[in-house]
Amino acid sequence: MISLKQNKLNFFIAISFSIINFFFIVNATIPEAVFSKEGYSRWIFYYHVPIAWNASIAFLFGGLYSFLYLLRGEVKYDNKALACSELGALFGFLVLFSGFMWAAPAWGTNWTWEPRLTTTLMLELIYLGYFMIKAYGGSYEKTSIYRAYISIMAVAMLPIIYYSVKLLPQSVQAHPGHGTFLEYGGLRIFIFSLISFSILLFYLYQLRMNRIEKIIKSKMQSSDEK
Repeated sequence: MISLKQNKLNFFIAISFSIINFFFIVNATIPEAVFSKEGYSRWIFYYHVPIAWNASIAFLFGGLYSFLYLLRGEVKYDNKALACSELGALFGFLVLFSGFMWAAPAWGTNWTWEPRLTTTLMLELIYLGYFMIKAYGGSYEKTSIYRAYISIMAVAMLPIIYYSVKLLPQSVQAHPGHGTFLEYGGLRIFIFSLISFSILLFYLYQLRMNRIEKIIKSKMQSSDEK
């Protein structure tokens, strides 16, 4: 478990990077041709893509820890998989939400059933089932195994989501291609945003693991008292 002092330091680092990142984004230069069409919603993409990165990393590690849990049967791996899955689902929801905010001025609608959005929604629904099994599936021994298999299989959705822009014809998608929003000097801002969100993900993971460990410790103490 991380000490309170270390936790405060991690919080300070995460918040500092987030504030600096916000400053860089709002001061980004947006060409008049782009601004006249999309307005300030163009800034959302500097959040949207790093948020999607965080969701992917969290889901990927969730699948890895689930595999280790099935392989070794140690509860610590299931706890780590759970924390990663929760964060992945949170950032996955934020991916869809930030997509809604950007889509209205860019596409003229908040939602369209194009491949990347649809597959992202499908992934979120898969993890909704993951959490429902945890809550209502029965004993821990049974549900932990079910959740591990779901998490591992859900990882297969990540390359499908990522490559949908490249593999499918432009006629069936509305999502911009890779690198289209990194023009006009946006690459450095994007990289810094990616770093700041990665730091935030690491902090939230530590925070959630601390909480899970406290819950387990509290349950063990209650059991000993009985």
